[in-house]
This record gives sequence, structure tokens and C-alpha cells, in this order.
Amino acid sequence: MSTETTRDWTSGPAKFAAAVVLGGAAVVGMVWSASTRLPASARAGAALGAGSPAPATDATPTRAAAPARIDRLINLNTASAAELELLPGIGPAMAERIIEHRESRGPFRSINELDRIGGIGARTIERLRDKVTVE
Repeated sequence: MSTETTRDWTSGPAKFAAAVVLGGAAVVGMVWSASTRLPASARAGAALGAGSPAPATDATPTRAAAPARIDRLINLNTASAAELELLPGIGPAMAERIIEHRESRGPFRSINELDRIGGIGARTIERLRDKVTVE
């Protein structure tokens, strides 16, 4: 019989070395994962940085972009569909209805005339009152 002893890695320096290696691998994995993950703005479709567009991949979630901030009054009588869509509560279909209404009945004389368009009520008009004009 041989008196050869088998080293037990579950105790002593071998256990410590295994814990260091596994712990280090876990930390490296977390750092790598965090550094390669796209920022929230890129996942939402915004630019990654100095002019580079977000990559268009199947893994990129599709979400509606945040509405742009309006820094001027929008004229209901001259605004394009894209400009009208900047207004709260006005989507593409509603913008087209506004344009069709002004083309068929002439220019708006008052913001209150928006209530003649299906889907626009008093609450929507009040939300738009300080954002639109009729000139």
C-alpha cells in the first residue's frame, strides 16, 4: 500500500486560490457586461455620442421617441403635419385631419375651431392653447 496523500482543495491555500480565481472572474464578467451594454439613450434610439447613430439591430427595443420640446407657437394655418405632431395629444392621423379641415374650410380664425375636428375636445384645446396660434 502506498501512503500517498491526495491534496484536498476544499481547505487551506487551494481553497483560497479557488475563491480568488472565481471571484476575479465574476468581477471581470460584471465589468465587461456593464461596459459593453448600450446606454439607455442609445437603446431608445438616440445617438451614442459624437454624431454616431445608434446601431439598428433586432435586439434594439422599439419605442416611441420622447416628444420634442416646443420653443415657439405653432400656427395652425401654416403648420406641416410634422409640426402639428409636436403638439401634445396630436398624432399623425389627427395632424392630417387638422390639415384637411383647414384646406376644405379655409384658415382657422380661432383656436376654439379645433373642436369641429373629430377627436379634439375641450381638454385637448386647453392643452394646446398656449402652444398654438392662428395668424
